[in-house]
Amino acid sequence: MGRPTSAARARGSPEVPPLVASILSSPGLEAPEGSDMLQMLKVTEAYWKALKNQKDEPDKPGPTVVKRVPGESLGEEPEFDVCVCGGTLGVLVALALQKRGHRVCIVEKRKLAGRNQEWNIGREAIERLVSGGLLTHSELEACIVSEFNPVRVGLHGMREDIWVEDVLNLGVQPRLLLEKLRNKFLEQGGTLLEHTAFRSADVFEDGVRMRLLRGKEAGDLPLTPGDTNRPNAYSTAAAGSGRQPSLTCRLILDCMGHYGPITKQIRGGAKPKGMVVVVGGCMSGVPPEKNTSADLLYTTRDSEDDLQLFWEAFPAAGGNRTAYMFAYSDAEPGRPSFSALLDKFFKQVPEYQGVPLSQLQFKRVLFGAFPCYPSNSPLPPAFDRVLQIGDAAAGQSPLSFGGFGAMVHHLDRLTEGVDDALRADLLSKSDLGWLQPYQPSLSVAWLFQRAMSVNVGQLKRQQGKAGSAQQPEHEKRQLPQEAAAPELVRAGSMSNAILPAPRLRQEVVVAAVEERQRVLVGAAASAAIAAPPAPSRTSGSGGRGWYSGDEPASLARGGQGSRYEQDGGFQQPSYDGYSPAGSGHRSSSSSMELATQGMSAGGNSQGWLEPGHVNRMMRANMEVMRWLGDGVLRPFLSDNLRFVPLALTMGGMSVKDPIAIVTVVRHLGPRVLVDWTGHFLMLGVYTLFHVLLSPLRPLIHKSWAQAPAISGGQPQASLPGGGDDGSMSSTERQDGKVVVPAKGSSKSVKEGDAGQARWQFVALRVLDALAAGSGMM
Repeated sequence: MGRPTSAARARGSPEVPPLVASILSSPGLEAPEGSDMLQMLKVTEAYWKALKNQKDEPDKPGPTVVKRVPGESLGEEPEFDVCVCGGTLGVLVALALQKRGHRVCIVEKRKLAGRNQEWNIGREAIERLVSGGLLTHSELEACIVSEFNPVRVGLHGMREDIWVEDVLNLGVQPRLLLEKLRNKFLEQGGTLLEHTAFRSADVFEDGVRMRLLRGKEAGDLPLTPGDTNRPNAYSTAAAGSGRQPSLTCRLILDCMGHYGPITKQIRGGAKPKGMVVVVGGCMSGVPPEKNTSADLLYTTRDSEDDLQLFWEAFPAAGGNRTAYMFAYSDAEPGRPSFSALLDKFFKQVPEYQGVPLSQLQFKRVLFGAFPCYPSNSPLPPAFDRVLQIGDAAAGQSPLSFGGFGAMVHHLDRLTEGVDDALRADLLSKSDLGWLQPYQPSLSVAWLFQRAMSVNVGQLKRQQGKAGSAQQPEHEKRQLPQEAAAPELVRAGSMSNAILPAPRLRQEVVVAAVEERQRVLVGAAASAAIAAPPAPSRTSGSGGRGWYSGDEPASLARGGQGSRYEQDGGFQQPSYDGYSPAGSGHRSSSSSMELATQGMSAGGNSQGWLEPGHVNRMMRANMEVMRWLGDGVLRPFLSDNLRFVPLALTMGGMSVKDPIAIVTVVRHLGPRVLVDWTGHFLMLGVYTLFHVLLSPLRPLIHKSWAQAPAISGGQPQASLPGGGDDGSMSSTERQDGKVVVPAKGSSKSVKEGDAGQARWQFVALRVLDALAAGSGMM
């Protein structure tokens, strides 16, 4: 769809607020080739709507793309040792394995090209690309386009902001980084298939046969939310690869992201238990004196409309500045659309940055939703010879939502583990499961995400000066124009809207509260309406969102961008499956849990959680960490949760603000806290055993490196198994020079040594799991 047509259509659409439509249709805004950001917003909204309306059916199978062929042989020598599906982050592990002598192929649906928006990371983490032999120091420095200090943490109501040095203070240019990695991968003899999409795979006893979509077939695949944030990779002129539409390999590494086809098959009908929704952009117009430092975690207001909004901002290349607004949430139908979130972002970013909106020019706009599965992250393998890595395995923290940082952090562990598995031919589902083990450090982060989120309908309505409750934003649309915020009317934030009539399918009514003073104060809470409960307590069972089909979407739960004006007044909002005066559509199980956590505990049907609770809790958390010092503060800000610092922080919070802790207990409920306590205790166990057993790593490495190796039945020189200090060594080094093993020298252990190889493999993976799971890797 051409940009003018899409922009003109969006300007007349009630789905997109005028301010959002105006900025997203601005000339020069970066967008995928042949599309524009308004079209990408529509694509993302469709995915978000479908996810919110999805039932939680974890036992429901997903679409089948991977099939086992038990008892049968591939019938040929596999072309490749490893096929990496998804090259944006997959190229990191692909290059590392290629340098170890394996035959590696990358299958990329689009072009292997990075976006222009920087990835922010710390110096210590990014240096792993150099220590792992992927880049030289000079090559890495060429990819770093911004470096800044200090970095700030500030929370609404905090007496003094916290400033730290050298935490996520580098801006790495993805386009430059991926270009260098791509070229080095090809120079090492790797095979790259661009404009080639994964279609399906048959897993045989000795290999995998993949079927592919090539060239125009791949180019004709519909746009997805993944295309939104890497527009450089999308091309309307996809060329054929010249290959047969299939290939064979020993192992598939699935790096196709959260919504990849293999991940969909494994997760089936499971609905995410948490979401991180984020909008933002890169802009010029910020004065240089306001663009020297960064914000890592910042709030300007208390919670409103069932969301606590957080901000982060970083200096960017060319004197620009990147800012993000994000919230920890879930996928309930009552959650706001991305149009609503973008409207809030564009209206609040001037206040946040202290620069008038008219002075800002947006170069890029980003938006996305990152799912969290606390009980199944990282995602364990479901098939022989297929392993999920990166976002496909949900290996990123539920706090940082950063796939690049997580991939770099685990790159050494994953590369060494996959290399060992290939050399010993340990590619069964159970063997590969050691490469994505349970990590309590990842699981305990889930509590923080839940504590920084607000359930739909949980937030207490605040009392106005006259003693009456203030209405949520979506209820203000019912009032006459003069009763709403006049400054937003003057700012031109309203547009005509035709909202869909409700089509409520009331099958189970969990709670019903009589509406009181609807026009004056709108203080009533809706009935929770749902289909029969699904297995998960957070599901939207049988639910439909607040719009359906091709009808226009209303903006959920208000906010500044959710008011609509028609004929000089506010149109009565109506929701599909969502009461106009309500607090959200929830499943029966979700509503019962809400009643247990809130209403029955002395609250009322209007919500009980104070809007300032999240800020209060986080202020106590950060002030205790500041008092404990950098040894506690810096790992936490680097998204690295460890047992001793976390225990000290939790104890300090209990002393500093016990009321906040009691509120957290009530907010989360006993089930979440009991579950989290188990993960926290396991974090302590992993820490203890990591300290006790890590000295054994050099001994096991030495034994593994001395194992005999064969490739295709012919003896080959052994590949290095790591240094005496237990660190990963991707190549031999002689006189300071790198010696890369010959192509085709993949190491596999002789059949007679299979038992010893398995024992050594498992022992090394256990040590890896203890290091990763304790946060001390």
